[in-house]
Amino acid sequence: MLLSGFETKAEIQKLLKEKELELKKAKIEDQRIRDEAKPVEITSIIERLELIEEKLGVRFDGIYGVLVKRAWDNPIDFLIEVNLDVVGTEDTLKRSFKPTLSAYNSAGQLLNTNTSFIHNVNFLGIQSIKIQLLCAEAPLRLRLYPVVI
Repeated sequence: MLLSGFETKAEIQKLLKEKELELKKAKIEDQRIRDEAKPVEITSIIERLELIEEKLGVRFDGIYGVLVKRAWDNPIDFLIEVNLDVVGTEDTLKRSFKPTLSAYNSAGQLLNTNTSFIHNVNFLGIQSIKIQLLCAEAPLRLRLYPVVI
């Protein structure tokens, strides 16, 4: 009996084994990509400038940072996302300010920076924020600090 142009059962079995191997390799590659895409916690590389926080009457609390690889082709880039609470340490916030996140490479060069905004009039003592930024390489250090407007 002829099946799709193959004359022997051995040829069909050989083709089946080749396709099973291709499928196994594809599954391994898919899992590798999924593993690389998982967020990696980077909270430990975040530096705070607490003296500036104190001068403004705030404290950055509950800080959590992750790094996500966004592409596997060129150019590769990374999404950095930092979540935190801005907590007032005084009765009222005297000035509006921008919580700022800056990313640095191993040479200490600034890769990228981004800010959020805390308005003193609407601030009720605590506000949760998220700051995101993209970098062409994974940063070695992040700096989180408030900038007075």
